[in-house]
Amino acid sequence: MEKKIVVSLVGMIGAGKTTALNQLSSMGYPVLAEDYIDAPQKIQCDNRLILSKWAWIANWFYKITHYFKENPDAHFVIVDRNVQEAGIWTSACHPLLNPIQLSLKELSDKYRFVNICLHCDYNTIKTRIHDRLKEEPVRNNYNESNISFLDDLYEDYQGNKDLWDHFIDTSCTDAETVCKQIVSHLSVLELHPAIYCGATFEE
Repeated sequence: MEKKIVVSLVGMIGAGKTTALNQLSSMGYPVLAEDYIDAPQKIQCDNRLILSKWAWIANWFYKITHYFKENPDAHFVIVDRNVQEAGIWTSACHPLLNPIQLSLKELSDKYRFVNICLHCDYNTIKTRIHDRLKEEPVRNNYNESNISFLDDLYEDYQGNKDLWDHFIDTSCTDAETVCKQIVSHLSVLELHPAIYCGATFEE
């Protein structure tokens, strides 16, 4: 049986994932949203708790399996974030990574997981986060205004580069160029939008 391909766009907040995913979606690529803030509400827990990460992890796996169930002819899907990032985002960090990776391995007979990491220099990250907090102040509830948290998170992403397959630097690159680089990686995998525009997804 041919494996379905799950392409995750990963990276630090402010790296440019949302912009890139919106462009890919407009081009006809099948894209699943992150839904991080919404997922924990399904079990009514504080989004800042480690329990909320498990809620998001379960929802991440559900979205993927449900997508291919609803779209059996689809060959691939692009997902906002990878579950291994939950291990980076928590204070527990590495203890969470092991069970997450075991879960991915359990599905390796059905799915091939490919991770494309968007990254940029820390000063650019902080500027983008600062600007976004002005537009979306609700993000203050999730530590995005906490400099110490951001410092640690950036270091954790830098220290876990071995989790990702491909890297794209977005520091001084416009969104269109970043998107072209992502499409280049997808083309190597023979993943093209026109074939899959008929796929649909509903939670």
